[in-house]
Amino acid sequence: MATLAEQYVSFWRHILVGWLHWSKDDFATFVSKWSSEMNRLDSLFYHYDELHYIVDFLVADEIKNKLQLRHDKIGYLSDYEYYVGTLLYPAIYGKPPYKSPVATADYELAFQRYQEAANRIREECE
Repeated sequence: MATLAEQYVSFWRHILVGWLHWSKDDFATFVSKWSSEMNRLDSLFYHYDELHYIVDFLVADEIKNKLQLRHDKIGYLSDYEYYVGTLLYPAIYGKPPYKSPVATADYELAFQRYQEAANRIREECE
C-alpha cells in the first residue's frame, strides 16, 4: 500500500507530467520543494488535498490574474476561487463529496472534464 506522500506524488505526476507535459526534471524539482513537509509528522501539509498544491498550474496565468481581480460571482471570493471550487475541483475529483483519487482513478475522464472546465473558464474571462 502506498504511503500518503506517494499518493500525492502519483496524483501530481498524472496531472503535471501527463496532462501539462512537465519535464521529469521540473516535476522532480516541484516534488523536492514539498518533500520535507511531506515527511514531517508535525506538518500541516496533509491538511490540504493533492489538488490544492497544483491547482494554480491548471489555469493560464493571464486568465487567473484577470479572475483574481473580479468578484462578480460571490462577493467574498474572487471569480478565480469561485471557478476553482465550482468547476476545477468537480472536474478532477468528480462530484462532491470529494475523495482523494486512488490508483484506480480514471484520469482520462478527469482530463476530459478538466478540458471542458478550462474552456468554460476561458470563455467566462473573455
